This record gives sequence, C-alpha cells and structure tokens, in this order.
Amino acid sequence: MQIDQLNTIATFFGALVALIIFINWKKQKGSEVISNEAKEAFHLIKSIHNQKNVVLEDMLKMAVENQEPLVPNDFDKTRFETFKDLNIEIIKKLDLIAFENKDQETLTTIENYTNSYKNFGIVYVRPTTTKNVLELHALYNDNINGLKIELYKYILFKKTI
Repeated sequence: MQIDQLNTIATFFGALVALIIFINWKKQKGSEVISNEAKEAFHLIKSIHNQKNVVLEDMLKMAVENQEPLVPNDFDKTRFETFKDLNIEIIKKLDLIAFENKDQETLTTIENYTNSYKNFGIVYVRPTTTKNVLELHALYNDNINGLKIELYKYILFKKTI
C-alpha cells in the first residue's frame, strides 16, 4: 500500500511541476510577444523622423499662406497620408502593449503620444498659426522621444506585462 501512495504522490507532484512550468512559460511567451511588438513599434518610430519634418514644413507653409483657419490646403496629401498611416500602425502596436498592462507610466506615455499625434495631425487639415504648429510639433516630438525610451525598456525585458 505504501508504494501505491508513493505513486499517487509522484503523479501529483509531476502534474504540479508541469503546471508551474506551463504558467512560467506562458508569462515568458507573453513578455516575448510584447517585446517583439515594442521592437516593431520602435523601428517604425525611427523611420518617422524624415516624414515628420516634411509634414512640419508643409504645415508651416500652410500657416503662413492661409490667413483664415478654414482655407483648405493644396499641398501634397500623399506625404501626409504616409505619415498618418505610419502613426496609425504605431498606435495599433501600442494598443497591444497597453492591453491589460498595469504599468501606469507606460499607459501614460502611450496616451500622451497618441494625443499629441492627433493634435499635431489635425493641424494638417485645419491650418492654424505658425506658433501653434511649432508648439504641437515640439510636444509631439517630446512624446515620441519618451515613447522610444519606454519601448526600449520592453525590448530589453526591463519591463514586462
């Protein structure tokens, strides 16, 4: 009877060890997925620099040329569409990182980036003053830099979900 008890304990212990390994593997795999998304978003952000400057130049020209705020612009919309699509792709990746993430610093950084992009991007279709364009661009640029730092932490597994 003692051997039967040992077999039962061994079976239970083996199942418990398998469960612990599975839970740890699942957490590690989730962190790996988030790290990969952060890496992809980071590379997209690095590629946005030149497009951001071209769009800023267009916005500044529109602010100077359009004296009334509701005058439509005649600039190359494909440049802005490319810029917009790249930002939307970044935001999609950030949504996955933010999903069930409890780190308030990460969530605030993502929200700040998203809001600053929206505020900066809307100026392209609603021209305004050069001062406003420059202020929104500076805020957008600061939030991009903050986002890069935050994503870097996930890429290096310094932060996980």
